Amino acid sequence: MGKGTRWSAGQKREVTLRLLSGESAEVISREVKIPVPELLSWQRDFIEAGTEGLKKQGKKLELRRLERAEKTIGKLLMELELHKKKENYRKRTNGGS
Repeated sequence: MGKGTRWSAGQKREVTLRLLSGESAEVISREVKIPVPELLSWQRDFIEAGTEGLKKQGKKLELRRLERAEKTIGKLLMELELHKKKENYRKRTNGGS
């Protein structure tokens, strides 16, 4: 099976278990003709949600991960902006020292 072939959750699980048992992702990738990043994505999904994570719902997990990352980035950007404003205020009120 390779690119363009639809993989069942069970087939993905078998490949993922090989990864988890320590087999080389590069070797498995060449054998099954699936890019390493995709194999590692299957592995993450499996670790997070077992076989259920490898079903179509795995894409939902990926979206949730992305949403959490975006939320974290937004929070960090707000904190950075507040820090900058605080520093600017200190400089103005302390005469730049």
